[in-house]
Amino acid sequence: MLFAPHIGRPLAEYLVGKKVNFVDESGNCHVQLGPSFMALIEGRTAVPRAVLGRGIGLAGHLVLFAILAKPELFNSSIRTVAGRAGVSKTAVEHILARLTQEGLIVRGRNRRHLHDKKILLDRWLNGYSTLVRPRLLVGQYRTPDADPSQLEARVEQVLAHSKAWGWGGGAAANRLMGFYRGSRTILHLADPSEGVIRTLKALPSKDGELTVLRTPGPIAFEGAAPRTVHPLLVYTELLTEGTDRARESAAMIRERYLSWL
Repeated sequence: MLFAPHIGRPLAEYLVGKKVNFVDESGNCHVQLGPSFMALIEGRTAVPRAVLGRGIGLAGHLVLFAILAKPELFNSSIRTVAGRAGVSKTAVEHILARLTQEGLIVRGRNRRHLHDKKILLDRWLNGYSTLVRPRLLVGQYRTPDADPSQLEARVEQVLAHSKAWGWGGGAAANRLMGFYRGSRTILHLADPSEGVIRTLKALPSKDGELTVLRTPGPIAFEGAAPRTVHPLLVYTELLTEGTDRARESAAMIRERYLSWL
């Protein structure tokens, strides 16, 4: 049985000739079940479908991150959501309208309700690895430090007077759970200028142990421990790393810090 948005007459005739049953959203169908039942409807035009666009883009994913990270934002003003996500009000309006059209947001009298948080979380996680992270990536670097602890100590000394930075990935996970660190270090900077990179004595290297990223909006710096990014971002980066220990640590962080998801 073939199910499709619309099956025109030429394709319908071809499928009937091949003895393939089908049904489309317009009501066209050919269903032959043994010698005693047959249904045939043809000639109905396609049902107009709302144009949702090719994807929600970077700004849309930043809005997803904001409302997943801080559920109370879901019923805040468009201006507030835009400020916390670091996007325009138009981007917020677009993604909320799209999610409503897709049935993922249900509107009550005075509040919005998420129909399925899992779908939004899965969309964020998939979008992070394929779209968001490549756009946030500043670079990968090697440093003169002998081990991760030495690197962390030196970074904290260099950036001591800067407010807009935080650890991600394993470095943050170790601070949150004390379970897993890993050999690689993820550093989030709001202003990753070349001067800052030089001050850190970091040299570009494809296999370097230091990864520098921007953040998915100002809300990302609201960590659960000093100098860590938001637990949702830490959780996402651990899953992106993909090792068994990283995934185990991610599950622990979700249970302790992301119970609403």
